Amino acid sequence: MGVPEEFHLSITCDWDELAVYADTVIRGRIGTVYLGATTTWGGTDLIGAVDVITGTCDGMVLRSEEVDEDGQPVTLFTLTVTLSTGPSYRTMAAIAHSHEDQSRAYPADTAGRHLMFAQADAQKTQWPEP
Repeated sequence: MGVPEEFHLSITCDWDELAVYADTVIRGRIGTVYLGATTTWGGTDLIGAVDVITGTCDGMVLRSEEVDEDGQPVTLFTLTVTLSTGPSYRTMAAIAHSHEDQSRAYPADTAGRHLMFAQADAQKTQWPEP
C-alpha cells in the first residue's frame, strides 16, 4: 500500500464550536494524523500514539447542511482540510537504469539477455500445446 498524494480531514459540528477555526490561514502548515490508544473506552488518558500520515495543508472548505432531528431543523457545519503528501510515485518516476548500464556494471550478467524477449515469447506460447 502506498501513501496517497492527498488526504482530507473533516469535522462536523455546531457553528459555535467551529467559528474560531473558520478563518484560520492554513496553507503551508504541516498536519499530522495520529492513531492513539486510551486506558479506557472513551477515556482521556492517552497511553500511546503512532504517526499515521503527515502532509502540508493546501486548502480548507466550509459547508453547511440542514438536517431534521425529531421534526426540528438543525444546521450542521463541516470544515474539511486538504493535506498533500507530495507528488505521487508515478509522477516522479523516471528510467535511470538501462541495459547498457547493467552490462557495463555487471558484464557477466545474462539475466537481461534471458528476459529481453520473455514477454514476446509468452504471447506466442499456447497452452496446452496443440
